[in-house]
Amino acid sequence: QVVRPAGARSTPWALVEASPADLHVTAIKRAERGDSVIVRAVNLGPARVTGRITAGFDVREAHVVDLAEDRQAALTVLRGRSVEVAVRSKQIVTVELVPAR
Repeated sequence: QVVRPAGARSTPWALVEASPADLHVTAIKRAERGDSVIVRAVNLGPARVTGRITAGFDVREAHVVDLAEDRQAALTVLRGRSVEVAVRSKQIVTVELVPAR
């Protein structure tokens, strides 16, 4: 039996999820500048994938960023919470998720 505190959600919740199975989230952190969330993921599979990163919060905009968190390319936000990104085998990708207000 699962015991939940009063007011807790009855369904599972995650801050960030990635798919397909070969795409693994390796880090989640607050951006150095602003209130964005930085997500790093790696494709551990043998082939390129179109991965989906889904936030547990509403996303206003999203960008691929470099390690200094400088924006490199805008991403389209799907259904208000997800972005798709092409990731080569063994590639690490860093994404900035800007929360909706």
